[in-house]
Amino acid sequence: MDLFKLYVEDLKARFHDEKKIVKEILKDKGFTIDIDSTFERFAEIISTDKRASALDPGNIKLTFNSLMERAESKEKDRLKEEARKQKRLESNFRQLLKAKFETLTQDTKWDDVKTQIENENDYQALSSDADRVRLFEEYHKQTVADAQAAAAAAAAASHHSHHHHKKARKEKKKRKHERSNSSPAPASVSRKFVVRILFSYYSFEFRIPKVKKRKSQR
Repeated sequence: MDLFKLYVEDLKARFHDEKKIVKEILKDKGFTIDIDSTFERFAEIISTDKRASALDPGNIKLTFNSLMERAESKEKDRLKEEARKQKRLESNFRQLLKAKFETLTQDTKWDDVKTQIENENDYQALSSDADRVRLFEEYHKQTVADAQAAAAAAAAASHHSHHHHKKARKEKKKRKHERSNSSPAPASVSRKFVVRILFSYYSFEFRIPKVKKRKSQR
């Protein structure tokens, strides 16, 4: 166990120096590690140099792993940068379409549009024609949908306005009718009602003495 620990410690101590030697061999041989490199090819290149005989096989493998990790990290950064660049180019192309074709009809074709913008910088910067067609179709679909939605909204607003005015007229007419029904009765009707009340009153007054008189005679 102690011998194994000593071996590992010795490898660690030698790793930095041997990694430097491996990188020098690769540079001299013009060999670059990328994400597609294999350990077999890497070991083959290293073995052709006489300095490799003094290197520990374990450190050679660790050096390969370290260089592969760096290559993979660089590839990820490259892909991210390409994605950002592509996104920027696509955004510029969309702005070009928007500036040149604010409105499109449902029958507008890519060939009709292409001839009008193919000399523009933002058109040429986007090298893939498949991307250009895809972005046009997306913009075309969205533009037509927006136009249809705007037309529908305008129609709905017009219908609502007409309905609102019609309802307002009905309510105004209803209020006028209610005021007419609740107005005071004509003066002639009121006078007839008062006359009937007075007639009933005096008839009652005249009957009362007669009743008292009959009682007194008894």
